[in-house]
Amino acid sequence: MNLTLEKFYIVIVMQIKYSKHLLMASALFFMLLTTTVHAAEISAKVDWARKVEMRFPISGVVVKVNTDVGNLVKSNELLSSLDARALQAEVDNRRALLMARTSEFEETQRELQRAQELYDRTMLSDHDLQLAKNKLVLDKANKISAQANLVQARVTLEHSQLRAPFNAIVLQKNVEVGQSVIIGENQPFILLLAASENRLAIATITEKDVAHYQIGGKVLVSYNNKQFSGVIVAMNYAASKSNEIEVKVKFDNGNEFIMPGSTVKIKTQ
Repeated sequence: MNLTLEKFYIVIVMQIKYSKHLLMASALFFMLLTTTVHAAEISAKVDWARKVEMRFPISGVVVKVNTDVGNLVKSNELLSSLDARALQAEVDNRRALLMARTSEFEETQRELQRAQELYDRTMLSDHDLQLAKNKLVLDKANKISAQANLVQARVTLEHSQLRAPFNAIVLQKNVEVGQSVIIGENQPFILLLAASENRLAIATITEKDVAHYQIGGKVLVSYNNKQFSGVIVAMNYAASKSNEIEVKVKFDNGNEFIMPGSTVKIKTQ
């Protein structure tokens, strides 16, 4: 009977100790929970997420301008083009030359095969067989060179067109039909485009709030009673005063047109 009471006493003591640890852990959890400080909602200014100056990489005369300031353009949409008749003629010429070089190379392959057969039957000298091999190498090089020249001509032809690199809005236009374009160091841009589907929200925080922000962190952007998902893409510690940090948030504005310079609110999630 005494042994049974002793075991019962041990069990009771262990349960009391376990209850004390559980109570302490619960108290610590609620203390941390109540002392956690969330970052406050802060104001930010909107800017374009991406802008690009479009220029022709070759000289020529403008024959088409298919857009204007304020227009929305789709990715790969043709915006402007130069007179490409001479460039197209060069492509055709290079293509014809490649066909000729290819035909010569294929005929040389057949000639080498015949020369090898004659050589195997001791009806052709070592010298003549080597000449046939050398001709094959030369004709193969000519074919490869013709292929490269055709590629170069096609690339030059493509450069006569300006196409939108992404879905964008046209901000500026400095081109008209009939205008001559001359490439050089001070060549002005033809069109200025900005991405239409994304925006940047730029805010300034102090050092005491920096713990709530990190590159790659998710935030909510509020504008006109709507919310958009965003991500922190940059934190510039040298952009403002010594105790301030510039935070850049990229967000998808969807179908909502938000003019750069507008004020939005951002809050970490």
